[in-house]
Amino acid sequence: MFLMLIAFWGSAGDVIDKAGSDAERAGAAIGGMLGTGFTLFIWVFGLILGGIIMLLTRPSVPTPMKNAKTHTGAEHFVNVSDHQQQKPSLVL
Repeated sequence: MFLMLIAFWGSAGDVIDKAGSDAERAGAAIGGMLGTGFTLFIWVFGLILGGIIMLLTRPSVPTPMKNAKTHTGAEHFVNVSDHQQQKPSLVL
C-alpha cells in the first residue's frame, strides 16, 4: 500500500509538471490530495476493521479442566521428592 502511494505521488507530480495553466496545476494538486486522502482512508479503515475482526474471532483462553485424565507421558518419570534424596559424597 505504501509503495502504491509513492507511485501515485510520482505520477501526480508528473501531471502537475506537464500542466499548461495555473488552473490545471491547481486541479492536479487537488486531485493528488484527494487521491492520497482516499488511499490513506482505505488503508486505516482496513486496519481498524481487520483489528476488530481479529479481536472478535480469536479463540478464548482455555480453562484448565479439573480432574481430567490425559496421557502426558510424565507418569513414566520418577519424582525425586518421592524417593530419598542422596547427597553426593566427596571423594578425595
